[in-house]
Amino acid sequence: AAAAAAAAAAEATAVVESDCDSECLESRMGTDAVTVAELKIPLHASESTLEQATMSITSVGIEVACFCVAFAVIRLASKTRSGKGIALRHPAKKLVETVPEPATTLQAWRSHKRIGPIRGQELHHWAGRVMATDPEVYVEEFIGHLAQAPDRPPLRDDVSLLMEVAAKAGQPEIVEAVTLAARERLEMDVDLVRLHHCLLSAHASCGSERRVEELLAREREGSADGAVAVRSL
Repeated sequence: AAAAAAAAAAEATAVVESDCDSECLESRMGTDAVTVAELKIPLHASESTLEQATMSITSVGIEVACFCVAFAVIRLASKTRSGKGIALRHPAKKLVETVPEPATTLQAWRSHKRIGPIRGQELHHWAGRVMATDPEVYVEEFIGHLAQAPDRPPLRDDVSLLMEVAAKAGQPEIVEAVTLAARERLEMDVDLVRLHHCLLSAHASCGSERRVEELLAREREGSADGAVAVRSL
């Protein structure tokens, strides 16, 4: 009896386990089926979205291509129209040739004096420049220039300016040469007092102390009180 009872219990247990395995299998199969079905929906949705994106990109590309073609046609038409309507412009020819700059101060002075008589401060300016570079032609250049304008005779002050420029440059010989040329070519006598002061200044500028003392001594002899003028000092 005991053995029969044990065999009946074992059989019941086997039946129960078999039923549990069947339920678990069905439960798993149901779950897998649901998962596959759920996965099919996003897959179809992704394929549809990809097709729409492809169509959109294709449409944009077609629009861009059409715009480029239209722009190229418009630009080509505008170039053709402007080429027909406007003639090519050639650079205008120079009507006045560029005058080369004088190479030296003397050449610049000779070019400048052609405009007409030069007097006053402008004469003083050019006299100083030529004296600094070409003192050997100083007298001929400027006294000759003053003599070439008979319609506008030079003033005594013009000759005095030439003397003063030579005196400041320490050229007493040129001071005397200007005085002599003015008398001969311009028929103009130079004031002796001005000549004396210019010679005194010229010898002082070149450092000739002996000649300065001689001129001052001569001035003292010629004065009533035996003194020299303030300008001489």
